[in-house]
Amino acid sequence: MVALQVVHSRATARGVTVALGAADDTAHPAAWQGPVTISAGAAPACVVGDEVAIVEAPVLLGRGILYLPTYSGSNNRVYAVDSRSCRVLWRSGYFNGATSFSGGRLSMGEKSARLDDNCHPVRGMTMAR
Repeated sequence: MVALQVVHSRATARGVTVALGAADDTAHPAAWQGPVTISAGAAPACVVGDEVAIVEAPVLLGRGILYLPTYSGSNNRVYAVDSRSCRVLWRSGYFNGATSFSGGRLSMGEKSARLDDNCHPVRGMTMAR
């Protein structure tokens, strides 16, 4: 899992390019309004659904899955998105606080989810349908 370095609302790593839309501040962005557009390898670019908006750092990539932390008001949520299809694979419950990844765990405020070797959430965390 790598944290993507966003420059001018774009980030590229491991053959995946992510465009996050307009930044909240061009000099020191902390969030991007979307829409989120993803290009992966030779696959055509795709656009993530509108539910994934107001993305904040860290944007994480592991095994072709993008983890996109979002917020609306005081509610935060993380979405796991397939980088080739832009399909939402999983979404966290609402939480307050920062998002980080360390030691195989995705921390979301006071909550956390362990990720398996394919970067999917495990133990009671279900994938979106």
